[in-house]
Amino acid sequence: MNTKASSSSVLVVAVAWFVLVTTALEASLAGEAEALLQWKSSLQTQSLSSWSPNQTKCLWVGISCNDAGSVTQIKLPNAPLHGKLVNFNFSSFPNLTHINLSSSNLSGDIPALLGTLSKLTFLDLSMNQLSGAIPQEICNLTNLAELWMPDNLLMGPIPSNIKNLIHLTHLMLSNNQVSGTIPEEVGMLETLTQLSLYINRLVGKVPPSLGNLTNLQGLYLDFNELSGPIPKEIGSLINLVELGMPKNHLVGSIPSGIGNLTNLTSLYLYGNNLSGSIPGFLSFLLFSSLQHFQQDNHSPF
Repeated sequence: MNTKASSSSVLVVAVAWFVLVTTALEASLAGEAEALLQWKSSLQTQSLSSWSPNQTKCLWVGISCNDAGSVTQIKLPNAPLHGKLVNFNFSSFPNLTHINLSSSNLSGDIPALLGTLSKLTFLDLSMNQLSGAIPQEICNLTNLAELWMPDNLLMGPIPSNIKNLIHLTHLMLSNNQVSGTIPEEVGMLETLTQLSLYINRLVGKVPPSLGNLTNLQGLYLDFNELSGPIPKEIGSLINLVELGMPKNHLVGSIPSGIGNLTNLTSLYLYGNNLSGSIPGFLSFLLFSSLQHFQQDNHSPF
């Protein structure tokens, strides 16, 4: 009799737990749809007509879901959304891995709540009118592989905690108003293949720690206010294909280590205060891999 009673109690607990979990999941899924509809209501757009409470959110334009019906991707590039991200409740999307809102006429600040998306691997907010600082909370996205924010109005420093993004392959912040120095911590992002910081207001020296980025294929620091010498550690970037540092205040000679960059096809150094003649090692690169080289008035083309 006691065994039967014990079994019944276990069954009741199991059923109660199942009901509780199911209810919580349904509430979470409903919360995602509600958050999307609330954001839509804040936008001045006619391009989201499929976003309707009469249709499951997984069939809405730009929305992808997992098998459980939870939103995993929001892809609305080139959509005339005309709104702000501060009206988007990012905390309602625990399974979001991919956001592409490039060229979507978004303005205003990037909200700190974006940092709650712990599963996010891809974020593209490029070519909008986003302004304000890059929030420190971005550095909480430890699964992020690609961060695209070029062609906005962002200002302020690059957060030093960027070092937390250990899976990052693309850090694209070009054509903004980002200021301050390039943090030494960027050199801890050893998975980086593309680092694009051109057309900003960056000052100070090019950090030698960038030499740790041996997977880097593209390094673009053009049109800033960087000073000091080109660090010799750049010669450690053995996979580098394109190196752009023109229109800064760099001084000194071109490091001989650049001769080790046998994969280099483009090297732009014009508009600096570099001294000395074109190093002999560049002759080897010109006959092997280098297709584009420009240093002020010296160009083989």
